[in-house]
Amino acid sequence: MKKLMFILFSLAILLSTAAVAQDGAAEAEQKPVEKVKLTPDHGHSKKIHDHKRGSGTAEARAQSVADRLFKSLGLSEAQKEEVYKIQLANHLEIRELYKQTMMDGETKRKKIRELREQADQKIIEDVLNEQQAQRFQEIIEKSRKGNASRNADAKRPARMQRAK
Repeated sequence: MKKLMFILFSLAILLSTAAVAQDGAAEAEQKPVEKVKLTPDHGHSKKIHDHKRGSGTAEARAQSVADRLFKSLGLSEAQKEEVYKIQLANHLEIRELYKQTMMDGETKRKKIRELREQADQKIIEDVLNEQQAQRFQEIIEKSRKGNASRNADAKRPARMQRAK
């Protein structure tokens, strides 16, 4: 009787282990979630994947900036479209700058900073009203202060400094 109970118990454990293994295999076979590409309508369609700020195409980046300013400054749809156009041109110029191999990193960073400042100035002068421009300036200053403190805190140890 003890042998029969032992065999039945062992068989039950073996079958339950096999069932759990099959569940794990079925989960592994599931297809991953597809990433949705932005549509030519400037990214107005919903995206179902995580999209980190600052990544993706120039169009996606420009749309991201336009959307953030639309929300934070209360832009009209026409203003949002103008911001998008300015930012798209800016991001395309920056992309071309990254492709240049003859320029060192520090020179590229300075040029990129200049391009971004020019784009911000163009938005202030050509798109925003006085109240929006003032709020935008505050956002820019807050961002620059945040970046300055992050850069100061992120000093590399001497052994990790890039060779010049």
